Amino acid sequence: MLALKIKCQFRHENGNSFSLMLHSSRFIISFLFCFFFFSFLSLSVVFCQVQVFNSPVDGIMVRSGAMSRDAWAFFTNPAGTALNPVLAAGAGYESTFHLSDLSSRAAFAVFPNRYGVVSGGFSQYGFSSFNLQQYSVAFAREMAPWLRLGIKGTRMVRYQQSYGSHGIFLMDAGLQIMPSSQFAIGFFTANPSRQKWDLDNHSEYHVSYSAASILYEPSSGLFLELGLIKEMEEDAVVSFSVEAPVHQQVNLRGGVSSAPLRMAFGAGLEWEMIRFDAGINHHPTLGFSSAFGIVYVIKR
Repeated sequence: MLALKIKCQFRHENGNSFSLMLHSSRFIISFLFCFFFFSFLSLSVVFCQVQVFNSPVDGIMVRSGAMSRDAWAFFTNPAGTALNPVLAAGAGYESTFHLSDLSSRAAFAVFPNRYGVVSGGFSQYGFSSFNLQQYSVAFAREMAPWLRLGIKGTRMVRYQQSYGSHGIFLMDAGLQIMPSSQFAIGFFTANPSRQKWDLDNHSEYHVSYSAASILYEPSSGLFLELGLIKEMEEDAVVSFSVEAPVHQQVNLRGGVSSAPLRMAFGAGLEWEMIRFDAGINHHPTLGFSSAFGIVYVIKR
C-alpha cells in the first residue's frame, strides 16, 4: 500500500502558518463522491415514493431529499439534521392521491447536544387491512464546516390481513459535502443491506434505494437542486427543484421529476417559534397528493 501525503503551508498576512490539508481534503472527498455518483447512475437499480411519510419539504415536492437542510431531513438524509442547533418538535400529514386509506402521518423531535444531533420519530401509513408503522432514531454530526454525516435506525412493523404482523430492522446512512459556499452535494442510502420480510409462507425484500443531489445557491436564499433516486430493478427518477424567498418569512418551492412526469408546488412560512410547510404534486394518471407539517422550536 502506498500512501501519499501532501501538506502545503503558507504564511498568513499576520505571520501565522496554516495548512491546506483541510481545503484539499474536501475537494478530494468531493471528487470521490462525484465518481461514485456517476458510477451510481450506471447501476441497474428506480424510485417510487418509498418512504412511509413524504415530508412537505422533500418527498411531496418530488425532491430526492439528499440535500435536505432542516428538521425534515429526519425522513430522508439523516445527515441534514446536523444543521439543526435548536431543540424542536414537529408533526405532519400526507394525503396520497387524496385517498384516506393511503394517507400517512408522522411526529418527530430533534435534540442537539455537544456530541451532535439526535432525533427520533414515528410515522404510520395505511388502513385497517394493511398498514406500516415506523419507529426511528437518528444521529448526525457536522464533522467539519464542509462535511456532515448521519445514520438512522428504524424498526418497521407491517400488518397485512392475510399475514398478520411482522417486523424488520433497517439502517440508513448519508453524507453532505460543501466544497464551496455556493455548491453542495449529498448522498444517502436506505436499507443497503436489503433486509427481507419473513412472512408466513414466503419472504419479500424490503425496498432498497439510494439518492443523490447537487445543490447550487447562486444568491442568498435561492436554491437550485438536481437530484436522482434509484431503486432496485426500476428506472432512475431525476428531479429538479427551486426554492426562493419572496418575503423574510416566506419561501416558495417548485419541483419537477421524471418517470412519470410529476410537478410540485409548495411554500414555507416562519412565524416566531413556529414554521409551517405545505406542498402538493400532480401525477398524470393518479392525480394530486399533498402534505403539510408544522415544526415548533422548543428552545433556541
